[in-house]
Amino acid sequence: MKYGIFSCSPRANGNSDFCAELIHKQFLMRQIQGAESFFPCRKNLAPCIACGFCDNGQGKCRLALHKNDAVAALYNSLFQLDKAIFIVPVYFYHVPAHFKAFLDRAQAWYAVPYEQKPAKNLSIDLILIGAREKGDKLFEGAKLSIKYAMQCIGANIGTSLCLYGLNKPDDLAKNQQKQQQILDTLCSNHAIL
Repeated sequence: MKYGIFSCSPRANGNSDFCAELIHKQFLMRQIQGAESFFPCRKNLAPCIACGFCDNGQGKCRLALHKNDAVAALYNSLFQLDKAIFIVPVYFYHVPAHFKAFLDRAQAWYAVPYEQKPAKNLSIDLILIGAREKGDKLFEGAKLSIKYAMQCIGANIGTSLCLYGLNKPDDLAKNQQKQQQILDTLCSNHAIL
């Protein structure tokens, strides 16, 4: 199986990157091969401009023709995976702007018939990280955007783990309980780790 760990924060060396490294180390410790890490928010991700080019149902985006746009390459990598883990910080009840640009570009596959969707066998687990200590609806916007964007490519969302109270860049590194919660969730629900 091929696994992808996506740290979706524009901030390097923060909680999302620490979480990705924690998971990657577990893969190595358990001798699970085929895990790759991705950092989409540190690439050039042109946002969707609603030009209508993708209405043809062929899964093509006009913006992907630009040499410096990384979205097509990231999606092609995602399509090669059996399982992905998106680690996403929540900013003002939603995903960071760069990651939202990546999600919006899934629109290119919206009009593609289901049987031709490029990621029908892909399951994506979510780890959402919020700075706030509480908030019933803190993660709702992020979950919905990710779910519906990934439906465009044919992928489904598996487990969602929502972590509160991780604001400073090293908060997760200092919190053994939340680290264990991440590993326990990934182990118990899908036996990946």
